[in-house]
Amino acid sequence: MTPHVTAGPSHGGLAWSGTSFNYTPSGCYAGADSFNYYVTENVLGQPSGTVTVSITVNPGVPSIAGIANINGMLWYVPTTVNVSGVAAGFIGPPITVTATSSNPALLPNPTVTYTSPNPTGTLTLTPKANAFTNAANAVTITVTVKDACNNAASTNFTTNIPFGALTRRGW
Repeated sequence: MTPHVTAGPSHGGLAWSGTSFNYTPSGCYAGADSFNYYVTENVLGQPSGTVTVSITVNPGVPSIAGIANINGMLWYVPTTVNVSGVAAGFIGPPITVTATSSNPALLPNPTVTYTSPNPTGTLTLTPKANAFTNAANAVTITVTVKDACNNAASTNFTTNIPFGALTRRGW
């Protein structure tokens, strides 16, 4: 028996193995796909058909451990925060880690140091030079982990920027 594919799948790869086809979906594809084939045999006729497959991806979401709040930051001193529990879920690497600040005028987006697929990394929080706050301000940092299919998980933590902490007045 010899298989012949007349129209291959649009969203995956196809291989003949013994007496069956093995279909592998491409990357993050989920949905329907199909291929057409016929078989030549040493008997009468050439059986043919269309195979339709339904791909359901249950990627498992990436994960990241919670990060404790930081109570106050020192003047102009970068603060390093450890990130842990980074995992990609079912899809696997590459993993990206990003971090955003709710108030970039006082505390710009943190610098992320992370190499996929490690479970840990660091953030560097650096208050903006010459910024001044008239009252204590809580800044929320959101750390997001994404896998190759853009499935994401996030965690938040806050840091308090004390009144006047970012001014050089009085030095």
